[in-house]
Amino acid sequence: MNKIVIIENSGTGKSTVSHILSSKLSIPVIHLDQMYHQTNWPQSESEKQQLWAEKLGSIWKSESWIIDGAYPRTTDLIFLKADTIIFFRFQKIFNILELSSVLSQN
Repeated sequence: MNKIVIIENSGTGKSTVSHILSSKLSIPVIHLDQMYHQTNWPQSESEKQQLWAEKLGSIWKSESWIIDGAYPRTTDLIFLKADTIIFFRFQKIFNILELSSVLSQN
């Protein structure tokens, strides 16, 4: 396991599992949401696609990584590059109950 992708909906523990695996395996975590949302995107869709491809290309150059998340346009490519895919399959009611529990503690 050197190239791992972890996918599922928000609030299912992807980041927690990513960080646990990262500390156990000494592999860096890449949060696609953080990478995607920190970018100042160009107005042109083609330029945006090129910039995103460059960012992903920099990931592929690494010998190992843990990717937290996936985007529909990049899922196929990420799956091809990964040697391990972890897919959490929780029902939405579980996510809602977990979120309610967390919110009620605050």
